[in-house]
Amino acid sequence: MEGWPPPRWRRLAAERHYLPANVPLVKRVAAMPGDIACGAGARVSVDGVAVATRLARDQSGRDLPWWQGCHRLGAGEYLLLMDAPGSFDGRYFGISSRRDLVGRARLIWRR
Repeated sequence: MEGWPPPRWRRLAAERHYLPANVPLVKRVAAMPGDIACGAGARVSVDGVAVATRLARDQSGRDLPWWQGCHRLGAGEYLLLMDAPGSFDGRYFGISSRRDLVGRARLIWRR
C-alpha cells in the first residue's frame, strides 16, 4: 500500500530526515477493519499474534514514539508495517486512516 503517515507524524519524519516531506510510504497492510491491533512495550500484535518489534530510539539516539493499548480497527482504519524494526511505520505512528492512503503499490521494474 502506498500512503502517508498521519499528519503529526509526517512532520516528525521530515524534521528528523526519516523521509522527504513529499514522498509517500510503501508499506504492507498488517491489520484491517475488524482486527484488533495492540501496542504493549516493544511489541505490536494483531489479533493476539506478534507482528512487529519496536525500537526505543532511532539511529541518532532520539526517542521514537510508541502508542500503547489495544484498538479494534473501524471502517477505514489500517495498520501499515514493514518487516524491519527501523522502518518508520505503524509500529511507531499507529493506525492510519483511509484518507491517508494513496493506493496500491505495484512493481514496475525488476532488476
